[in-house]
Order: sequence, then C-alpha cells, then structure tokens
Amino acid sequence: MSKELIQNADDAGATEVKFLFDSRDNAFGTSSLVNVGLSKFQGPALYVYNNALFKDQDWAGIESIMQGSKKKDPMAAGRFGVGFNSVYHVTDLPSVISDQHIAFLDPQETYFGAGETGRRYDISEPLIQQYRDQFSPYENVLGCKISSGMFDGTLFRLPLRKWPSKISIKPYTAGKINGLFESFHGGSAGNFTFSQKCRDHKYLRGLVGLRRRRNFSLCKSRRS
Repeated sequence: MSKELIQNADDAGATEVKFLFDSRDNAFGTSSLVNVGLSKFQGPALYVYNNALFKDQDWAGIESIMQGSKKKDPMAAGRFGVGFNSVYHVTDLPSVISDQHIAFLDPQETYFGAGETGRRYDISEPLIQQYRDQFSPYENVLGCKISSGMFDGTLFRLPLRKWPSKISIKPYTAGKINGLFESFHGGSAGNFTFSQKCRDHKYLRGLVGLRRRRNFSLCKSRRS
C-alpha cells in the first residue's frame, strides 16, 4: 500500500512524501458529522501527504474509482487504478483533500445515500463549518488547514479499520502501522522506485511530533 501511494505521488510530480500515524482514539468530535455512522472513522488514522496538487483528471480518476466500485469493476482511469485500491487493506473509508476539494470514498455505499459510493465537497463552502467535526481531522495536520478553504498539496487520510466489514474481515491494527514505520527505518523503503524524472532519492529520519503521532518523510532530490 505504501509503495503504491509513493509511486502515485511520483506520477503526480511530487518531490516530497510524508507519512504520519495519529493513534489517538478520541481526538475528534462526533456531534457534527455528515452521517452519524461516520463516527467510527474519527479515531486512529494514517495520513499520507505529498506536495503535488490534484488536477482535473485526478479528481476524474477518483470519481472513476467510485463508479468502478459501484459497477464491481476494480479498474479505474488515470493514475488512480488498481494500485490505489490497496488502501482498502487499511481502511473502509479513504479520503483525500487537495486544492479546494475533499472527497470521501465509500465503496460499501453506506454513508452518503443509497447507491452513493462517495462524495466530493468544495472546502470553501459553508458546509465545512456546518459539519465541523467531520472535517476537523484535516485541520493543522502536515500543513493542511481545511478552514482556510484551500490546501496547496495533497493529503490522504486512511482511518484504520477496527472491525470486520464487507471490504475485509481483517481489522488493521496500530501494530501493523508501527511495523510499516519500522520497515522504513530498517531500510525497506529503499525498495521503492521512482520515475526517471528523479535520478536519486533520500530518506529523512522518522520524527516523533505531537503526542502519539509518528511521522516519516521521504524527499526526492534531483541531480544537476
């Protein structure tokens, strides 16, 4: 999953990727949500940031994933194809914020209306204030401040699956995320490949930031 997201960022022209795990259980409120059932996704989550912006075709690709799920078709257009679907090893409800929009993907068609496999919102709209708790996980994290109405980058949020679901019967635990971080520190991240746009890459050491958050950064450097 991590390899696919890093490659996805590289395809978008990003020069930096950051992973952050927020293991807190009660960090965000649950009283102002789009759907009360979404409260289960307000807990521990893996964030994946890159410094590229979504383009129109990227949003179209995300919407293709939504429609592909509805049609039971695992293939999707653009760089958001089968590789991106690896996020469902971790979560039942991935979301992404970039530029002026945020999208939630709901392949189980549970939280946004009958037959709806997800929804995209304009973060400059008053709806963001109406459902403050829903969007609070994107406030002041890895440079994202959703209340500003714009984010100059791309941030995925993958709430950990705590219970068996139609997508997977296997919960994804904090221990598995910690194993992912340890693999970075142990050098396994060196197996990730980047396109020929970047002839070299380097890995920054993991950092402990806010309490119970773990942060790992990867940067690409270009040779002259």
